[in-house]
Amino acid sequence: MNETAIDTIGTKEDLWKSHTRKAFNSMTVEGIIGIGAVAATIIGLSNVAPELLAAIACIAVGVALAFEGGAISARYSALHGMEEGYTNTDASAHWGGTTTLFLAGAVGIALGILSILGIVPMILLPVAAIVFGSALILGSGANARLCVLEARHSQEFKSREKTIKEISYVSAGIELLVGIGTIVLGIVALNSVYPLVLSLVALLSIGATNLLTGAMVGGRMSSMFR
Repeated sequence: MNETAIDTIGTKEDLWKSHTRKAFNSMTVEGIIGIGAVAATIIGLSNVAPELLAAIACIAVGVALAFEGGAISARYSALHGMEEGYTNTDASAHWGGTTTLFLAGAVGIALGILSILGIVPMILLPVAAIVFGSALILGSGANARLCVLEARHSQEFKSREKTIKEISYVSAGIELLVGIGTIVLGIVALNSVYPLVLSLVALLSIGATNLLTGAMVGGRMSSMFR
């Protein structure tokens, strides 16, 4: 193997580590924000400033989804740098998943801020829950496929590709179910059926999902740097 080929391999490995480290940082932040969202909703459900805490949790979930979108983008960029096995389908999933999460996060942040300002919070919070639920549904497939592709490209995880694939699909299934449940809660809340309580429950579910996703993916990625 000549020096040029060795340099190319080294560059690819450095790019892989750089992007995965960025993704790890983003997933860690997502997990931390997920803890904050869960704490805020639990306190709100205890009838301590529920409207304010629901709005704060809405903003927190929006920020967490935006960070998840950034993490997915970094992870797909790392795979693209490795070149082999990266297809147009993967690229479409990359942009689709990233765009969906970023948009949902931005919308959620805006709705949370408006709710804090007292602008029809009993409408905006259920709408935010519906937006977040839709983002989970649309982004779950891309995240699962991404985990499988990473297993194929990483020598450390290649031997465990089958296990990682099963775990990824289970995770995607959980996100899908939580997304559907959140949308249902949001729709019911919009019909003036306990709107604040249902919004808090929906945000609690999404915050817990963000926490679990951040912990699962972040923990797996951290082992790449050991």
